[in-house]
Amino acid sequence: MVQAQTVSFTVNSLESNRQTAGRGNLLPLLILVLFASIGHNLAAPSETITVQEVGFQNNPLPLFVRGLAYGWALLIVLWHLGGPLHLIRQQGALLLFTGYVAASMFWSSFPTKVFINVGHLAGLGLVLVAAVRYFTEKPNSFFAFISVVLGMALFLSILVAILVPSVGVAMPEGRWQGLAGNSNSLGMIAMISLWSNTAGLYLPATRKSRKWHCLGLAVSCAALAGSRSVTAILAAGVAVTLTIFLVRLEGQPYVVRIMKTLAAAWGMLILMVAVFAFVPHLLEAKGFFGFLGRSTTFSGRTHLWEEALKLIDLRPWLGWSFDSNLSVLKHLGGVGQFHSGYLDLLVRGGWVGMVFFFGILAGALARIARLSKLEYRRAVVFAAMTLAILVHNVTEASIARETHLLWTLLLFFYLFTFDRERFLRKSLFDPSRDRSVPKPDNFEWRRKADTPTIQTIR
Repeated sequence: MVQAQTVSFTVNSLESNRQTAGRGNLLPLLILVLFASIGHNLAAPSETITVQEVGFQNNPLPLFVRGLAYGWALLIVLWHLGGPLHLIRQQGALLLFTGYVAASMFWSSFPTKVFINVGHLAGLGLVLVAAVRYFTEKPNSFFAFISVVLGMALFLSILVAILVPSVGVAMPEGRWQGLAGNSNSLGMIAMISLWSNTAGLYLPATRKSRKWHCLGLAVSCAALAGSRSVTAILAAGVAVTLTIFLVRLEGQPYVVRIMKTLAAAWGMLILMVAVFAFVPHLLEAKGFFGFLGRSTTFSGRTHLWEEALKLIDLRPWLGWSFDSNLSVLKHLGGVGQFHSGYLDLLVRGGWVGMVFFFGILAGALARIARLSKLEYRRAVVFAAMTLAILVHNVTEASIARETHLLWTLLLFFYLFTFDRERFLRKSLFDPSRDRSVPKPDNFEWRRKADTPTIQTIR
């Protein structure tokens, strides 16, 4: 107990005395998140492209806005070159993947577009490195940041859907799309916000911040319901359910956690048997998909998947390049993606690209597992969202899509968990770095929003 208290004081003191990153580090991430949430109407012309055009040529505004974020992040990284450079050098899987994306210019029909996407990926990396510097020192601020920014975006989208239905409502389905551009994007944003606000309630927070998180939950649920995005609803259910379930396992022995996890899986099996026994029509294709609000073709997705499989068969190893699917545009019918993150990645990067992606994913999960030994709640919250992202990519594509919010979130987990664990271990095993650490006799626990300690998180 005394050791845990000493660790608690060490982490608190280091976080207060070593904070070198200001809120300016968050400005690039703020620009990217806001533009991805409500900037669709500005970006739409560049997304609706022909084979002869590349996005920046017919609408330079999205590239300018994102370039502003990338440039600001680059200045931050150069200003504090030592720390960020060391962090970047440790990201082997991400660096290899970026190199592979760049190499695809050699077999792409649109190397200029690949070059632009490499710039987006490198710029996103700089933005995240700058943000990680701040959130490593004030980790609970991450959930407040995401909740507030996405909450405002969702609130504006709801207002647009209600007051200006010609813009905010997708016809003829009558589904809300707000300022996100389409209903599925609005649902995805609401899913992230729902998870973030749920996580905020389970981490150390003030009474005022809890009220704001509750309000954020209400706004997120309203937007999610209005979007009627089945994929986002299912993924949100996975994220929230896993967050609550895993947090409630906190402090219990490893064997007990395994037993409870198996019991939950057994309960799901019993539920499936009950459905089979009492409502067997739901297990039929039409009944099941009708219950989910889907057709048996997943709203036309199966045709796209068939096209994707044909293209994968033609170029199985290296794919058609990371040119935003320009090389295979005629197979998409104007959609822009294959509505499966895994098939979409196989088309663009082949099995080699899939291996690099799984390297990043395995690295993120391994880092989350290591962080859970120091900050259990924060780690399992990230794990829940990582699994939700994988579920979301079954019928939507965000993997390795350089400007997508879910890809941004996954790479943040990858970078943050590494830097946060390193920060905590330095404070654990080198308490002499800070001479102002109080004596364990004076231990007093205080619930502050940004006082994340081993004692309070675990």
